[in-house]
Amino acid sequence: MILEALIQQFRQRFNYEKRAEVCLWFDEAREFHRLLPAIEAHMANLNDPAMRLFAYDPSENRGQIWLRRMHYEHRVSLSEEEREKQRYLFYFPLSEERWNQPDEEGRNHLGFLQEYRYTAVTWRINGKKPTLFSFLRLIGVHLPNVPAQQRKLFDGGNDSLLAKYTARFDDRPAEFWKVPLTPELAQERLLGNLPSMVLRLAVNPDTVWSDLEANGLIDDFLNAVTEKYGFTTDAESPVIWLTGFVEMLGLSEAFLNYGEPEDFPFLSRLPLPAKREAQGALLRQWLRDAEALPAWDQWVAQVEKNINLSGWAKTRKGAAYGFPHLVELRWNQFIGQLDSVAYKKSDVQQFVVEEGSRIKSETEYAKASFGQRERWDLLSAVCGFVAAVERGAIEVEKAASAKDAAQVYVRFAESIDRAYWRIKAEAMDRGVNSVCDIADRSYADYANALNQRFFEYYSMDADQKIDSIPEVTAFVDAQVWKVNGKRAVIIVDGFRYDCAMDLRARLNAGDVTVTPVRAVLPTRTAMGMSALLPLSLQPDALEVKSGDLHPKRGSLDLAVRENRLKLLREFGADIFEIDELAAMEKPPNPKTNLLVVFGHETLDGMGHLNSLLLIRHMAEEVERLARVIRKLHSLGVPEVHVVTDHGFVLIPENFLPQEVNCEKDWCVLKKERFALVPTKVEIPLTTKIFPWDKSMHVAIPPGLAFFKAEKAFSHGGASLQELIIPHVVSRVALKTLPLSIGVELPAYQLNRAVAKVTLRTKFPGGASGQMDLFAEASRTLLISVKRKLTGEDVLPGNKMKEVSVKASDVGKTVSLFFDSKHRFLAGEQLLLKIQDRDSGEEFPAGGITLTIERDL
Repeated sequence: MILEALIQQFRQRFNYEKRAEVCLWFDEAREFHRLLPAIEAHMANLNDPAMRLFAYDPSENRGQIWLRRMHYEHRVSLSEEEREKQRYLFYFPLSEERWNQPDEEGRNHLGFLQEYRYTAVTWRINGKKPTLFSFLRLIGVHLPNVPAQQRKLFDGGNDSLLAKYTARFDDRPAEFWKVPLTPELAQERLLGNLPSMVLRLAVNPDTVWSDLEANGLIDDFLNAVTEKYGFTTDAESPVIWLTGFVEMLGLSEAFLNYGEPEDFPFLSRLPLPAKREAQGALLRQWLRDAEALPAWDQWVAQVEKNINLSGWAKTRKGAAYGFPHLVELRWNQFIGQLDSVAYKKSDVQQFVVEEGSRIKSETEYAKASFGQRERWDLLSAVCGFVAAVERGAIEVEKAASAKDAAQVYVRFAESIDRAYWRIKAEAMDRGVNSVCDIADRSYADYANALNQRFFEYYSMDADQKIDSIPEVTAFVDAQVWKVNGKRAVIIVDGFRYDCAMDLRARLNAGDVTVTPVRAVLPTRTAMGMSALLPLSLQPDALEVKSGDLHPKRGSLDLAVRENRLKLLREFGADIFEIDELAAMEKPPNPKTNLLVVFGHETLDGMGHLNSLLLIRHMAEEVERLARVIRKLHSLGVPEVHVVTDHGFVLIPENFLPQEVNCEKDWCVLKKERFALVPTKVEIPLTTKIFPWDKSMHVAIPPGLAFFKAEKAFSHGGASLQELIIPHVVSRVALKTLPLSIGVELPAYQLNRAVAKVTLRTKFPGGASGQMDLFAEASRTLLISVKRKLTGEDVLPGNKMKEVSVKASDVGKTVSLFFDSKHRFLAGEQLLLKIQDRDSGEEFPAGGITLTIERDL
């Protein structure tokens, strides 16, 4: 719109003075100067009439003689007919006073062009000298009427907001210009959203600063920041500017959030009160921005070298989140409070009620420093866990049957049982002993009460059933072995129901269901694994030998895993060991509909070895299982089942009930959590019918009690954590083709503690233009950066960065900020590795070497 309207102005001038061949355009303030390249390009396409622009610029050797020569040479190159139609526009970034006299420096007198003064026409708007403001108003642009607003737009001539704005958007249609133009709108459209621009600058200071300078917007940006946030400095480098700006934000937030005290140590560095609300909003946005958070941590680390408010703040109430040292101070204060209440249930509950909202707030905002968020997440999780235990305890009291108690367990398995080991693992890693104590005591109270209530009702009948919870053998036979279609079955040793809930949370693609089923008693591996076999392959006898159980089918000992696998092969399954499957690159035999994967027994083996070790690694093992499921899906298996033999008890030994007497003479076999007793022997213990030998009963201790020395990890008895096991099914719609990933780096030499990576989707076989095949395709990538010499991770928290890439992400840029605790020497090499979370495929294979360019 702008260019056409401007050309139309010159056409009208020539139409008014039909004999004129030249139009003179004086632009004393150089307001139109930025438009000249676009005008020349636009005129080159005009033929009615043809028009040519010559711009006066002595600094480029385009003075008066040049103008005359260019006019003459172009004119004589035309035919007489063309010459009649041709028109010329002379642009002068000068005042019309230059006709009569030179400027203050004695230059630019237009004496050599005097003939044009009389033969040419001069552009006017309503008879007056044209300005960019008057031109835009003439063509219908809505401009402000308030003089102060007008000046904000046009002050500065060539560098004014109006000049830059018009040049930037000169090609926009009329609809674009119908919106009332204010200084604020012009600024936002030129710079983008100001808070977002600040964050972009913080993440990529050199690039963004250079871009602003190249586009002539650096002063506009700095002025906008001054006006909105009250920050001004003479700094000419982005590093110095950002350091000062971050210092101002941090101090301002601390001052406000500690109640604006008169004894604040840095009062002289605070901005005017009117700017503090905008500063607070910017800091909150920054601390919630996932991409910009690492940048805040890096800049504030520089500021904290000279500013520390810990001594001043330790006796005050407040919750500033910008300075990590203040977050650290409050963390230590919270832990001190927790240490003082950890050993009394009522005090813990009161702490959760009184401090829960503050902890939630800390959790939300403590993202500004690497590693801080996880700590506050831990305390937030403790609050949720204690509240869930209270609710669970109420439901336990209401339970009026074994079914009711089982439903309580199932309903609270995620918020109590799963939360317990996740919280304790994190607390052990962070050395927060009070959290471990709270988690242990709360969970033990709940689990003991729940299982005692369950046992009261479960002991009333001789059979093993629990109403509403199906028995595992018949259920798995119907839901797994007898169904049609391609499927895989992963057999896991010792997989508790709450572990399945954790698995479901990790499988965020497709349809995942978890169904509670009942394991057989005793809840031991030989029994539970045999019970998972198809009904037609079930044991028909039991042998007790060498102090252990040996279910038999004919002469085949089903306590031996290879014998169970032999039966499944005869049943028609293809069998794979779990590590064998993990290394598989091609889909298994497409003619086989049933795959069985075995060998995931780490949970059970680790638990028997060391329960604390198990707690630390449960999440890792569940994630390993999730990777196997994803791998099976990627190999073309649409439906994956996970089945298990038994659950387990996981409570610190000092919270377990006392030993229950079970005389050795009564028993054929006596273990910690069960005993086998001949049916004819009457004993003062609860017994259940044994499924594969009518001459035997299973004796079980009440609740979580035991018959002989017990460990924190155990199984074999009739607690809900042992008896109720999960059946997990993961179903996905398979993709047509896999999605490939291309990796681009703007630089392989680093002069800042950050690496940028652009991930581009590529389609196998050059399948460009076939986006429909990949509309749902995606990959989850794990990105790590390690020192080549030592293998030490340098990303925050020593963790890989997880990035999801979809087919539609034609170019996704990721900024990898290094943990500020690391220092690097010039010449040091780092290894950047990008791999598929599920398949392990690397992009590119072997990784990418980065070199540190200067000491960091």
